[in-house]
Amino acid sequence: GLEPLEQLASGAVLHAKEAAAAEELLDVVRRYAAAGEAQEAATDRHSASREIQLEKKRRWLDLREERLANAAAELAAQLADGEACPVCGSEDHPSPAEAAASALGLSQAEEAAQQDHEAAEANLAALARELSDANQLVAVLAGQGGDIPEEEAIRAVEAARIAAGQSQFAVKNLADLRQQLEAAEARIAAADTARRSAASELAQVTTELSGVEDQLASLDGALSTLRGCHRSLTRRLRSLQDAAATLEKAVEARAMFDKATGRAEEARIELERALPEAGFSSAEDARAQLLSGPDAAALQAQVRAGNDEKARIAELFASEDLLLALKEATAHPAVDAALIAELETAAAQAGKEARAADLAAGMAARCVDSLAAVRHAYEQLAASGQEPREHAQLLTALADTAAGRGDNTYRMSLNSYVLAARLEQVALAASERLVSMSDGRYLLQHSDAKAARGAKSGLGLEVVDQWTGHRRDTSTLSGGESFMASLSLALGLADVVQQESGGIQIETLFVDEGFGSLDEQSLEQVMDALEGLRDGGRVVGLVSHVGEMKQRIGTQLQVLKGRNGSTLRISDSSDSAP
Repeated sequence: GLEPLEQLASGAVLHAKEAAAAEELLDVVRRYAAAGEAQEAATDRHSASREIQLEKKRRWLDLREERLANAAAELAAQLADGEACPVCGSEDHPSPAEAAASALGLSQAEEAAQQDHEAAEANLAALARELSDANQLVAVLAGQGGDIPEEEAIRAVEAARIAAGQSQFAVKNLADLRQQLEAAEARIAAADTARRSAASELAQVTTELSGVEDQLASLDGALSTLRGCHRSLTRRLRSLQDAAATLEKAVEARAMFDKATGRAEEARIELERALPEAGFSSAEDARAQLLSGPDAAALQAQVRAGNDEKARIAELFASEDLLLALKEATAHPAVDAALIAELETAAAQAGKEARAADLAAGMAARCVDSLAAVRHAYEQLAASGQEPREHAQLLTALADTAAGRGDNTYRMSLNSYVLAARLEQVALAASERLVSMSDGRYLLQHSDAKAARGAKSGLGLEVVDQWTGHRRDTSTLSGGESFMASLSLALGLADVVQQESGGIQIETLFVDEGFGSLDEQSLEQVMDALEGLRDGGRVVGLVSHVGEMKQRIGTQLQVLKGRNGSTLRISDSSDSAP
């Protein structure tokens, strides 16, 4: 599913921020190590310079003591006969002191030693400032966590990079997965519509099929009645047709039999009437007298044939088919052509309805197959849309995270996150300035603490008071402290912009107002910091109405109000100022 991917993407901002923070911490650790080495080197140079300065001072003092010890000889060298002694006022100089060494040489040597001492002292002061800066930088970096082991910082960076990389991978794939989800959902909706349509058609066909089944059951009942004891209506019809034909033959045979019987009876009566007239006592006597052998044989043959026909007809009336036909004729009325036609019509209608039922059943089967195919397609689309749906959910979470919505506790948007990263750099650079201005007391640190009442967070600043070890909000600073913090932030921002602008130098800075809120000591520290900027080659412009600033600023652009308007005047003073 997409839940692990969504969880990774939802923490993308936090992981990226943690990675950036870990990298910055590693940079601070390395800078702390380098600053420590620089501090040790500065300490060594300061100690060596201190020894040299002390040696130069001892040399100068020794020469000075020697020159002072030879001061009488110097005065004696300046005495002239007839001129008053600058010490006693006498014009006589009976025993002037003799110089142990050349006074001029001692003076020149003392002057050279004094110059060497002053140069060594200036170098010592410069190294002392360098050592102080190194100590302040070490303190600042230690306050930012630079005193932890570098291996621990490297492990933290690697872990944070891995987490950030996984989150970025999740974010990258989220958009594609959500697009796929939208397409799959559209296909699923179409398949669902087709499924509902097929279900409606299936219900209609099922209803029609139920009616056809009822008609088919009714026809089956009628057909069963028509079939009787036969297995099919065709066999029943064929049986009835055979029975009708047999009955017709039986009727014909009966008629022939009755006709033959009548003729035989008439012949007998005629024979009985004719015998006496012919003088015969019986028919046999008459036949014996009248018939020849061939004729008698022929007549006998006819008689036998008649007997055979009579036996056949009797057998026919006794046969099972004739008995069944008589039974059918007795049980049912005679089947006429109209009934047969009606049965044939009913059979044709039943066949037509049976074919319609078969057709409806086929249509229903096809609908069932179509519905099964639609269901299969729906299941496939649902399965294929699962990953895009989860991808879309991940993208939604990512968009909410970028906009500062959803589960974002800090309600920090992506823009705010980028600005927060820059603010951390600016705060780091500003702290180096503020430490110097506040006599090593204050540091500025970025704060991502959650804001009150649901406000967006992530762009806060806190002041670290190194004298008390407490953190507090910038709103608790006094007016002068706020001005120093603002000035430090402005200078830190200029440093960060200069570092990230490809080496472009920001050579001119303007500071507008705020000096009136500073006490004498704070003003001195701020002016020293600005003086350091000017010594670095920058032009610093100060806008102020404070009168004391006039004594500190050498080159001034003054705005003079008059009746006819304001005028500008450029003035230079002998004082060096930023």
